[in-house]
Amino acid sequence: MRQSTHDANAIDRPPGADALLQDSSAAGATILVVEDEVLVSFFIRTLFEERGLQVAVAATAAEALQLIEALGSSLGAAIIDVGLPDTPGDQLVAPIRSALPELPVVIATGFSETEVGRRFQDDERVRVIGKPFDAPLLWSVLADLDPQFG
Repeated sequence: MRQSTHDANAIDRPPGADALLQDSSAAGATILVVEDEVLVSFFIRTLFEERGLQVAVAATAAEALQLIEALGSSLGAAIIDVGLPDTPGDQLVAPIRSALPELPVVIATGFSETEVGRRFQDDERVRVIGKPFDAPLLWSVLADLDPQFG
């Protein structure tokens, strides 16, 4: 990670965060993908990049929190795996809501969708999907959260 030497208030940014900040626009927001399985992460990343969207990938909750802080309002959605190596991914929703209350969040789980979904039943901006999932399901869920993905 890099830290700016000319700004005392600078935060550590994960590799690539500065480029994403420069390349992001309102029409092409950055999608945060939090997934520790390389193949699944690659699949999700490719789906978004094929539609011309920027993607920021984190393999742990700690990396995700750094990206959320670094990218802030340039984020357009987050796709989060529950089974992360450092912290359950669904625990990222609270810090996301603190920083970005309207951010669409899709939580992917290999566990019970019903059980995980119950925890977020009062959050209209969160959807839970089961793993494995396919591209049409992901796009459908995202479109339900935000029409720009339709």
